[in-house]
Amino acid sequence: MSKRGKHKSPFGFKLGAGNRWRMECEGEKSMADSRSKRLTRTQIMQRKKRIEELLRSAYSSDKDHLSHFPNFRHYNANGLSLFLESGRGNKLSYDLKNYIQKLLKVNMEGPYGAEWPTEEKVKRREMSSPEALYIFVYNKESMIGFVQYRFTIEEEIPVLYVYELQLEPAYQGKGLGKFLMQLVELIACNNGMGAVVLTVQKRNTSAINFYLNKLRYDISSISPSKIYQLMGVIGQEKSYEILCKTFDHEAKAVLEASFSKSSKQRGGDKMVGLHNNGLTQDNLFVFVNHCVVSCSGIMTHDYQRSRLKAKVS
Repeated sequence: MSKRGKHKSPFGFKLGAGNRWRMECEGEKSMADSRSKRLTRTQIMQRKKRIEELLRSAYSSDKDHLSHFPNFRHYNANGLSLFLESGRGNKLSYDLKNYIQKLLKVNMEGPYGAEWPTEEKVKRREMSSPEALYIFVYNKESMIGFVQYRFTIEEEIPVLYVYELQLEPAYQGKGLGKFLMQLVELIACNNGMGAVVLTVQKRNTSAINFYLNKLRYDISSISPSKIYQLMGVIGQEKSYEILCKTFDHEAKAVLEASFSKSSKQRGGDKMVGLHNNGLTQDNLFVFVNHCVVSCSGIMTHDYQRSRLKAKVS
């Protein structure tokens, strides 16, 4: 509510009819704005509570996400006869952990290149987290691949984030990856998630082709390349893209937003505004470089924003 000098109220002062009417209207408008803001805050809290309940339900200890899709318990196609089982990161056996580490190295050391030693340590920590959920794929003798995923929040949207989709080389190119991603999307929708999100290394051209062309995923607006585009940053690049497939209008508006010329201009305006508020252009580049932190693709916007004490809304 705006303050009008000493005139805190139209009453008790000799004002012209026009002034009294204007101030009374402004008072009514301010009260309406206040009610609107209270409603907005209420809606925000209700939404936050709803999302927390969704995640809590999705992580229920007795929940087997495969049980809702019995037709996906088995894969019998292209000469393969496989079956699937659910798992959790905090219940992995020693042998399972060893298998996961070995398969990750076989498939991912090449695409990560010089970054692999660091990423390998990150992935080792992630794989046994209580939040890590798994779909294990077996043939008659042994495991041949897995999906690791989590339920989390991206830009206030509840999402299923695919951390890993790893298959032994002999089982790739036979429709199994598409089958598993279809299952993941069903699990996401069944649990009220707005999207499936994942990270892919740019060097992994076969994976990029698989997700973008075969599965119709999009490069997300939270991907580094899109953020650089929005902010007008030239000559900066990350080694990965963040992809998504959305299931509702809200998630689509947030995670698949395209940047037009006007939105780029707005990004430039934000840069100027941040500079005027004490954030230099060099620091802004630091913000852009770090607003997406590679932790197998998990975004940590709020942490980085709090470090820089700046928000880009």
